[in-house]
Amino acid sequence: MYTLDLFDNSKVLKRLLLSEFIVSLVFIVLSYKWSMALTVLNEKNIFANVIVGLCGLC
Repeated sequence: MYTLDLFDNSKVLKRLLLSEFIVSLVFIVLSYKWSMALTVLNEKNIFANVIVGLCGLC
């Protein structure tokens, strides 16, 4: 049976893995920034934060 190996070159494989890693890190950073932009925490009122957290669990 004939198999086609696209990654016989180690440089191509390293470049692919590095680009996938960079894309995943960028997505993590962007999703964190988006969630922080949408979520507002009132740091002065701890009870309001606890109530919002408990409502989120329900």
